[in-house]
Amino acid sequence: NAHHTFKKFVPESKYKAEHPNWYYGTQICLTDAELKVEFKKNLKQMILDKPYAKIINISEEDFGASLGQCCQTCKDEVKKYGRSGYLIRFVNEIIVDTEKWLDDEGIDREFQYTMFAYTSSMTIVPPVDEQADGTYKVKDESCIPHEKLYVRLTPLDPVCYSHAFTDKSCPTANKIEGYVNGWLAITDKFFVWDYDCNYANYYVFHNIYDALQTNLQYYKSIGVKNIFRESTTGSTVRSFGALNGYITSKLMWDVDADMNALMEDFFVNYYKDGAEYVKQCFNLLRSHCHAMDMQNKNGFHFQCYGGVQANDWPIGVLEQAEALLEKAIDCYGGLKTKNPELYDTLYKRVLSELVCIRWTILQNYESYYNIQSKAYDDMIDQFEIDAALVGATCYGESDDLSDWIATIRQK
Repeated sequence: NAHHTFKKFVPESKYKAEHPNWYYGTQICLTDAELKVEFKKNLKQMILDKPYAKIINISEEDFGASLGQCCQTCKDEVKKYGRSGYLIRFVNEIIVDTEKWLDDEGIDREFQYTMFAYTSSMTIVPPVDEQADGTYKVKDESCIPHEKLYVRLTPLDPVCYSHAFTDKSCPTANKIEGYVNGWLAITDKFFVWDYDCNYANYYVFHNIYDALQTNLQYYKSIGVKNIFRESTTGSTVRSFGALNGYITSKLMWDVDADMNALMEDFFVNYYKDGAEYVKQCFNLLRSHCHAMDMQNKNGFHFQCYGGVQANDWPIGVLEQAEALLEKAIDCYGGLKTKNPELYDTLYKRVLSELVCIRWTILQNYESYYNIQSKAYDDMIDQFEIDAALVGATCYGESDDLSDWIATIRQK
């Protein structure tokens, strides 16, 4: 299993009734002796049940704020070793036990183990202390990751993806480089799980394109062996999602590829006759992000759960973007009769971006329109038709688009 796994090994449905003390909030008690016995036993059975598995993921559950706040022993360990040290000590014990069992049983299988180093729970903070000379000293030898353990860096929230992790002008992004420097003092084995969209607002444009390549180059420089980049959950529509997927895929093969050439190749081949206008729309939105970054005292950042403020996206910018996308669609007019299948494909590709722009307008600028007018009702009707046509069903991780439409209709 690639993500949160603690409760896969000791499921609440099976154990909580008899062992309520094993669980606290979303997490499990990592110092409970009985829990560890069951955890080890169940892991061994999973290994036997999955003869082709090569990676064993032992990772905390989501919403990790409660980690280490269960029994006093856990609290003491967190205080002494930090959240990551507390976690590593547990995972190391599991690995040592599993490797001994494999050897004792003559089971000839080689595993890599992994654990999250999660920003949202602060397990991404390494179990080290920075010294006066800038070097790092591990809090305790038991906090050094096992030689087969890969630390999966997971920069979620709070973190900035519009600036590179090596960009010292952005403290929010650059703190990731600081954490990694600490980890490098005790391990050279890394996996990565990172993110490329706003889970609160899929349809709003986010300029991750200045940092994307630099971050991937950085991952390569520290020896990352495995990367999982999470995009939307539950939605096939997001602002320039196709472009993002294409560039990411290409850079994963060659982190030094020419980013501008990749973008040009994408626009020309994906949007064909409408490419120039869609590219102008993209450049308009990206340039606006650059301007906001320069004008705002604290910069303009891409957060994984960032809110959308109307003053971030002036109506004039959004209407310019809308007009450019409409011009792109006009370029396909000749295909309606000549090649209706191709027309439908290209039309929907551009329409997906129009849906994103129009959602941003409707979300932030209802006061710009006479919401009592038939024209406003017609605009919502058309948005609903277009959203259904391109498969736009949710505008955030837990936000149903049909509910949102019903809400704005009632105003």
